[in-house]
Amino acid sequence: MATTPCHICSNSSGKPVNPADGGIQVRRQLAFGFRAPLRWLVEPVLRRRLRADVEAEVRGAKRLLER
Repeated sequence: MATTPCHICSNSSGKPVNPADGGIQVRRQLAFGFRAPLRWLVEPVLRRRLRADVEAEVRGAKRLLER
């Protein structure tokens, strides 16, 4: 899991890959921790937006890998 230093937040991301029947299983995770009061403003927005972004990223990676 990679970690990026930040003065107003902490974040990390990871892409564990595991063997699965007939292929591989990829899990994409992003984690952010904001300090208050920024947390109250930013976290609800990121929760809505990042889920769709991560799902699109994984679908795009799947298409590239299956070529």
